Amino acid sequence: MNLAEKIVFLRKKNSLSQEELAEKLDVTRQSVSKWESGQSVPDLNKIIQIGELFGISLDLLLKDDTGEWDIFFSSGSSFSQSGNTAENDFPDEENKKIKRLDLKSTDDFLEKSKKNARLYAIATFLFIISPMLLMTLCARDYGSESKQAFAVVIGIVSLLSIVAIGVGTLIYTSFKNQEFSFVYKNLFSLDGSAKVSVSEKKREFEPLFYKRIIIGVILCILSVIPLICFALLFADYVMYGLLIMILTVAVAVIIFVYNTTILCGFNRLLGEGEFSKENREKEEFAEKISAVYWTILTAIYLIYSFISSDWGRSWIVWPIGAVLYAAFYQLVFVFYKKGRIKTIRIVRKTDKK
Repeated sequence: MNLAEKIVFLRKKNSLSQEELAEKLDVTRQSVSKWESGQSVPDLNKIIQIGELFGISLDLLLKDDTGEWDIFFSSGSSFSQSGNTAENDFPDEENKKIKRLDLKSTDDFLEKSKKNARLYAIATFLFIISPMLLMTLCARDYGSESKQAFAVVIGIVSLLSIVAIGVGTLIYTSFKNQEFSFVYKNLFSLDGSAKVSVSEKKREFEPLFYKRIIIGVILCILSVIPLICFALLFADYVMYGLLIMILTVAVAVIIFVYNTTILCGFNRLLGEGEFSKENREKEEFAEKISAVYWTILTAIYLIYSFISSDWGRSWIVWPIGAVLYAAFYQLVFVFYKKGRIKTIRIVRKTDKK
């Protein structure tokens, strides 16, 4: 590692923003940014300050000898709020697995994020439209119970088949992500040039991201128009208005999922937004909660639909479930945090004893 890469790595591992590090060194954020990108080098006094702040010798900071650098990490030394070294704070066994991403590696990851975005969007689209054929078939009058039952069976087979394809797409995407598993586990650091490149690409993408999200929101708002029109003008064909509404919402969701996934790729590399240290725990918790929540909701939808045979209206479970998810997640997370805090206090009291 060169000096720029070491500054980036030390700052990130100690959960400091560029602004916070600049404040501790009594310089501007722009100065820190230039040091990390390799555009300039801190003067000797600042290098000494950096060494004192993170408990590192000048030799270790200035030499490119990775062997000594690894020895320092394996010793478990770290920066603490008082500016001294502390235990269990900085590189432990996991840090030995940390990979350094250069410009090519970050470009490969961002390209992979775009491919993932397409697959996630397709899978989500399939989930949303999966009940459409079943709803269409159930809305028709076939004149006999046997024909009606056959139509329902066809619709259910269609629904489950489409859902299976969507799930298969997600599983396939998960397997394809294995090569960057260390990124998803946050076991990486960016070199100076890679960080500058990723930041610049994110700035270029953000205006396009906001435009597309606005289009998606507009589509969601306008999606109810076909339903209203059919309900008022063609009451016998209101189901078609509902299907058009679902299809419009599905297109909007494609826009949301595709663009949000790409933005998440940038944020994950830069450790920003939902991938900052503070939000990382929340993200991991959300993944566990989501798996349980949506599985239960799917079970409720199928059980209610089979028992009531009201496939034409049971779809309402999905929008209601989506709205309730946010409240459910926040409520469970509050209890989870309280439990974690209580556990930490008990452990600390035990350690004191």
